Amino acid sequence: MNPQDYSYAFRFSRYDCFKVRTGICSLHLTNEQYQKIKEREKNKDFKAGSVDYCRLFASHMIKEDWFKKNTLIDADHYKCGHVALASGQHRTCIAKTIKRDSLTLNTFKYNDGICRVCSFKKGEGQKTTLQKLINTYKKRKRKKFANHNFIDDEGIYYY
Repeated sequence: MNPQDYSYAFRFSRYDCFKVRTGICSLHLTNEQYQKIKEREKNKDFKAGSVDYCRLFASHMIKEDWFKKNTLIDADHYKCGHVALASGQHRTCIAKTIKRDSLTLNTFKYNDGICRVCSFKKGEGQKTTLQKLINTYKKRKRKKFANHNFIDDEGIYYY
């Protein structure tokens, strides 16, 4: 499959994704920016949300030519046009971000439903004004979201 041909419904936390945590993808940083952040975060453990994670993973994927091998990624292509992944979110995101034209998946199935992001948007659109105000108030109390659901081409939204 060509990763450039699809939009993806990702679900990441700030410990899974540097972009969710900071607002910018580590693969888009200049070497100077990268080194500065790496030094600042030297003794902190952000797991897969670290500035290093995707940069090192991308280098490994390129070196080992993972784009031509079966990645064991299982994907569902939804009626809404988005692709959701049971596993392999980082690999797919990296392939799209570094503009690879091929990624070999284990399975790529059509799903007659809509993805979780579109489902959430649809539910939000059906709420009354009062329900929306109540939700806005509740969200103000919550400082951090556990998980972030978003469509990669739209940016990060807190669904």
